[in-house]
Amino acid sequence: MGCCGSSEEEVTAAPELEADPAPVRPEGDAVTHEMQLADGQKMEMSEVRLQLAAAETNEVAPEHTTFLASVLKARKEYSDDAEIMIDSCKRLQLHNRELKNFVAMADAQAVHEAMNGGFLGNGTNDRKLIAVLCSRTKSQLKRTKKAFFQLYDEDIRKAVKGETGGDYGRMMYYAMQSQSEFIADVIDEACGGLGCDESMLVDLFVMFGQEHLYAGKVAWEGRTDRSLIDYLNSELGIMYKNLRLLILMLLKDVRDEGEEVDEAYCEEAVETLKGECDKGILDAVVGEGFDSNEISELIGKNNIPTNRRIAVLFENKYNKSLVRALDGKCGKRFHATLSGLLLPRPDFIAMRLEAAMKGWTTDKRLLVRLLGGLDGESMIGVNLAYERKYSRPLPHAIRKEISGEGHFELAALVWLKALEEPSRGAETLTEVEVDKHEGDTEALARMLDMLLVENDSLLAFISYLDVETLREAVKGWSVDDTQLIRTLATRSKRFLARVSVGYRKAFQEPLHLLVDEQLSGYYAYLAKFLVVQEAQADSMLLDHALQTPGDADKKALVEFLCARHPRRVRAVKKKWEAANDESLIDKLNDELEGDMRRIALTLLKGKRETDDDDVDADSAVAEEQAATLLDDPSKGIEILCSNSPKQNKALSLVFEDKNDTSLGRHLGSEYSGYVKNALLALLQGQHDWYAASLRAAFRGTGAADKTVCRILGAHDKKDVQLIAKAYEKKYDVTLKSELSRVCKGDYKRLAIAWLELPDQLEQPRHKISLPAVEPEPELEPSPVDEEDPDDEELDDDDENLDNIPSPDSPLYKAKVRKWKRKLEEAESKGKIYKAQYYRRLLMLHPPLPQGNELLAAYKEALTAEYQDGTSGMVQDWLDSVEESEIGDDEGETKSKAVFAEWVQTTQVMIEQKTVTIRECTNYWGLNARKTVEESLKPAKYFEPQYEPEYVVATPEATPEPVLGVAVQEPAAAAPPGTQQLSATVPYGVYGGQTMTITTPSGQVLAVQVPMGLAPGSTFVFQAPLNAPPAAPPPPIIQPTMYQQPAIYQQPVMYQQPVIYQQQPQVVMHGTQNPYYGGWY
Repeated sequence: MGCCGSSEEEVTAAPELEADPAPVRPEGDAVTHEMQLADGQKMEMSEVRLQLAAAETNEVAPEHTTFLASVLKARKEYSDDAEIMIDSCKRLQLHNRELKNFVAMADAQAVHEAMNGGFLGNGTNDRKLIAVLCSRTKSQLKRTKKAFFQLYDEDIRKAVKGETGGDYGRMMYYAMQSQSEFIADVIDEACGGLGCDESMLVDLFVMFGQEHLYAGKVAWEGRTDRSLIDYLNSELGIMYKNLRLLILMLLKDVRDEGEEVDEAYCEEAVETLKGECDKGILDAVVGEGFDSNEISELIGKNNIPTNRRIAVLFENKYNKSLVRALDGKCGKRFHATLSGLLLPRPDFIAMRLEAAMKGWTTDKRLLVRLLGGLDGESMIGVNLAYERKYSRPLPHAIRKEISGEGHFELAALVWLKALEEPSRGAETLTEVEVDKHEGDTEALARMLDMLLVENDSLLAFISYLDVETLREAVKGWSVDDTQLIRTLATRSKRFLARVSVGYRKAFQEPLHLLVDEQLSGYYAYLAKFLVVQEAQADSMLLDHALQTPGDADKKALVEFLCARHPRRVRAVKKKWEAANDESLIDKLNDELEGDMRRIALTLLKGKRETDDDDVDADSAVAEEQAATLLDDPSKGIEILCSNSPKQNKALSLVFEDKNDTSLGRHLGSEYSGYVKNALLALLQGQHDWYAASLRAAFRGTGAADKTVCRILGAHDKKDVQLIAKAYEKKYDVTLKSELSRVCKGDYKRLAIAWLELPDQLEQPRHKISLPAVEPEPELEPSPVDEEDPDDEELDDDDENLDNIPSPDSPLYKAKVRKWKRKLEEAESKGKIYKAQYYRRLLMLHPPLPQGNELLAAYKEALTAEYQDGTSGMVQDWLDSVEESEIGDDEGETKSKAVFAEWVQTTQVMIEQKTVTIRECTNYWGLNARKTVEESLKPAKYFEPQYEPEYVVATPEATPEPVLGVAVQEPAAAAPPGTQQLSATVPYGVYGGQTMTITTPSGQVLAVQVPMGLAPGSTFVFQAPLNAPPAAPPPPIIQPTMYQQPAIYQQPVMYQQPVIYQQQPQVVMHGTQNPYYGGWY
């Protein structure tokens, strides 16, 4: 049974990153977040408790809704409850960290494969190496480093250094370091030779703030067991005394890193600086010369905004820059340090990068060192500062300087776009201690917003990795079946839908085409079922059951109709009809007969009871039904097709207890064949029935492999595991052992892997605990309510306008008749609301296009008969309409009989005065003000459709911002009175939000980022040449985010995502730059 393959070895799941040890410390022994990032091993007690809680809650049985759904509900309904917000943030933060660890393990394996030349083991795949290591932030690379140690017991930096060399090797080495390791290594490099390179120390101590410098100090002292201050004292001799004192001051915990500026202090400092700068040689002779220590105190301890203000005040008052005034008063290196402290750090780094690229040759060592120290937000700031200062993008400048340098050029340019990392820049807002916001519900809600954004970004990134993995597994000399099976079998069907969509986007072909081309036999058949969602698998099952006209596969129909949830049955009915342009009810009417037709049509309506509400079976009803079936077994179809699985089980037990025989045997006296099997399926429950079907398939012939593939492949991993439990309980043998016995080769390996391997991206099973909502007290029903208890309950099919066929479709006639029947039923029962609803449907969807001449003539006939009193005018007009006048245009019914039936139905409404002629005029588009509800023609369905589990609503934008458009191709010339500018989206800002832009002429504009763009993307916008004066821009752009809490939509699998409308001031065309770069 099955197809043979080259390997029988079972596939195992990819390894998981081991958790850090959690040492128990006293509660008061606090460690700052920055120190945790520095040493990577310390954890707060709250995180220890969180991991213990996560381990405990993983044992909780899954429920209908997911963990993320509960987080979304908490964010929407309980954002003002600090306790719920803290719980949501902590647990989602932990889940996101698990996803980041998964990425780290995948990256570690990719690096190892790149250094070992893939399958052949020849050379290094440098492009893949760069794509993995240079497109991650340092915090993510820290996880990759740990994963590499766990997998291969080797330092990833040393391993990569051994495979690379020159400037390219140094670039890769710096990129893989954390900032604390980078600082420690630069100190060693600056002081490790025959002398000390003071310029390296100047760059280092100006580039980083005190927190990072202190973390670097801890890292250096930890690996050398020496005091860094003593080391610097010994390396910087008497000639650099002033520089040494300033550097040591920057290491101490005394520098102000805030944003506040004291104007009075700045004015006093200006006078002091002026006094020191005015001192000359004579002052030095008498011992009152230039005081370097006081200058160091004045500049070294200030925050950057204060130093910037001092420099501006000095220049305004004395018509000379402070940098120029200090020149010549102190040593060159000391002066360079003071000058650097007067600038914003991004501006200083941009200045040093420009210096590295000036002259006859490029200082590549300086360039590598400066780029290697950048990360995350600092990378964005330097890019913006460089383009603002030198009017050219930094990547363009670097490409021009090192063009032709091969791998070094590629590594540098990819590193500059390192925001294409898994969390898409959200990590700076999500990797903070949640308890830091305790009591601040607004801050907690903002953090939860970013955690949700980060979660979706991580899942999108992992799907991209899976796409690359699948492509690489099949495009070599041979198919790597182990890698392919592991990728498919350790994901849920929902996530595989992401992968399918991503594969089509990346390679312009559907994923099932790759399966058809590279796999064969039942191995391919099972894989094709796995890569589609459940509704699409059901549609495939229907296609299989009905593929031979006149010979429907009744076993497959029983499998679909009797064991699927009614909601799935309704969803697949719509999809099948959309794909085949045919009524499924009509199809089954033609293909089936007798009791089998009756069962199929009853279950196809999907109206039977379910267990969704966890309502217990009604024992009294079960006894009554048992008595009915004992007397009249022919009632079996009606009863069993209407009951829930619980009710059918209770019925079976009651019948057996009262009559000493099973209900199945009793029904066997009335029914046989597939009808009997269908009723037994309804009695057994879906998992038991699937187990029985698998048992029969294992005992059958080779053709039963299709049944195995359908049952395993059409269900998600959790459902397959429930089927396996039912199988073992019924037959005292595991499903895995049965699959191993009867299946062969890669088909067997895939089937067992889908059954046994865990979903490595599974959400936590325990949801957020929310307060129980007390039910509202029931009101006494009015007499009208007693007569119409369900007047507002509409048919599921009719609530969806996408389900209404076009008049030229064969389904239109059936739809009109259905509305007419339901209208008559509603009117007979006095259901006013329902009757009005179906009248409106009949009027809004005539068998002709809106504004058609026949509709206008029909309206005139109605006016003549019911307003002018000309009796019989409508019928006379209808008789005069020729058959040839109908069906010659698109959107028209092809039959006059259908048109006449609709006319007769709507004429009754006019006659009964339930609809007016004026309403008809509006409904049919016969006046200037058309009120037309357009319905889309169903599209043929082929590819998996993935909808995001949640949609983050964007905050309110600044009133009337300038709208930017993404850069793709050269834009048209700017309109008169405007200038075209480009901008890069800063760290933490996303499409739909606003950012502050300072133009070269000093104008300050609020610019709206185009929808769909993320940090690091570039777009252009039109700025006015003569704008009103505005306040000076802040030194660093800090875009306003989340002016009011974002609202989330409840996750619905097949609901269209929220679309936000923009009112642009400037309309241009363009699309976002590619989201990720591939490995090839």
